[in-house]
Amino acid sequence: MKRRVTVRCAAANDDEGGSSASGDEPARAAAKRRKAPAPPPREGARQAAAERAPEAGASGPGPGRKKEKEFAWMDSDEEDGEGEGEAGASAAAAGAGGAEEEEESEALSTQALDSVQSFGRMMLLAPAITKWLKGGTMSPEEVGATCRAMSRTKFFDGDMLKDLKEVLMRMLSADQLDVASVHDAVMCLWELNAYDQRLFSAVAKALRPKVVFLEQRIRCSWLEVYRGFGHSHEKDFLQLLEVPPLLPTSPAYLKIRCRFFDTASCSLGPLCTYSHDPRAPVTLEVDTVGRSSPLVMTQNQYSMGRETYGGTFQYGGKTTPFHTK
Repeated sequence: MKRRVTVRCAAANDDEGGSSASGDEPARAAAKRRKAPAPPPREGARQAAAERAPEAGASGPGPGRKKEKEFAWMDSDEEDGEGEGEAGASAAAAGAGGAEEEEESEALSTQALDSVQSFGRMMLLAPAITKWLKGGTMSPEEVGATCRAMSRTKFFDGDMLKDLKEVLMRMLSADQLDVASVHDAVMCLWELNAYDQRLFSAVAKALRPKVVFLEQRIRCSWLEVYRGFGHSHEKDFLQLLEVPPLLPTSPAYLKIRCRFFDTASCSLGPLCTYSHDPRAPVTLEVDTVGRSSPLVMTQNQYSMGRETYGGTFQYGGKTTPFHTK
């Protein structure tokens, strides 16, 4: 008996995924296809990156061309957007800083400093004021306004006070400060309890020739400050603050007795504008105590003037004033 040969349909082999007669071979081919990695789409991504790159960089290798990224297909446009955002933020910050500095420079003026009334406002202006002091471009009015603001708000800053003292020393040595600005500085140091021996000696040296022209309230205030700080290095200046000197045109010049010559030695010595003679009068005022009438009349005035000149006359055996009936 002969064996029959089994014949398979070609269409059935195609359905199973292969032309082989074996059934295992199509399964192995399908598994191999699943394990093989798909090739990355590099060509399309590189072409897109080349289109985005500037023409100067894409023309060829050179010193200004950026290095092409190895895995350009993995990059996205977010990084470029982030770079542009950071650059824009930096530019905005720089612009804001410049605007802030310009605003601070505009805000610093004599009127602005005189309007400061709070400690917090001085805290905001402190960096700009310190920069202003170090610049060396302040006028005497601006220095006085700064001293008044610090004194009014009780703003004590060591670095700012150091810079302020240096400015005051430089202006005093150059005779650039007027009396009002010096008064503001002295009262500011008194309010902040910031004594400086060099500065107060410089004030005494610069203002000694001008004491005769100082107002009484300024002299009294400075004398209180100098004594309160215990500054006794310039005793002649303290004596001038207590008793101002006399001008050569004064009638009492070198004629009335020096007050300090009796109690202690005079600090001015031969430069004193008062007399050191113990026989000199204390005042030039004439004593009028005991005089019956401020007028000294002649006999003709007594007889004819009567009520016009004042005095007395005899009437009915009695002495009667002229101005009475």
